[in-house]
Amino acid sequence: MGTGLCITYSATDDIETQLIPKEPIDKSNHYKITLSKTGTIKTVNYKWSAFKQTSGWGENISINEILEQITSIEIGYTAAPNSINSFKITAFGKYGTCGD
Repeated sequence: MGTGLCITYSATDDIETQLIPKEPIDKSNHYKITLSKTGTIKTVNYKWSAFKQTSGWGENISINEILEQITSIEIGYTAAPNSINSFKITAFGKYGTCGD
């Protein structure tokens, strides 16, 4: 599974990136990171240890257990009704492989 992932992107609002396992986590308390909005193309690298569950609710599962059964990575954001936001992903890969 490697040490993490990289993403090259631009976004008009913060983007939530979640690790989705084969077996659902109680109340969808998935491990996630937030990519900050940026007006220019930006490359970021995140180690798996940077992904965190929201504290205070849901089932706590170790990141190692999630990584053993990951089936997808969801990228998106929740926008207010009638708002217009956009994001562009130009590269996605293993930690350290996206380049600038």
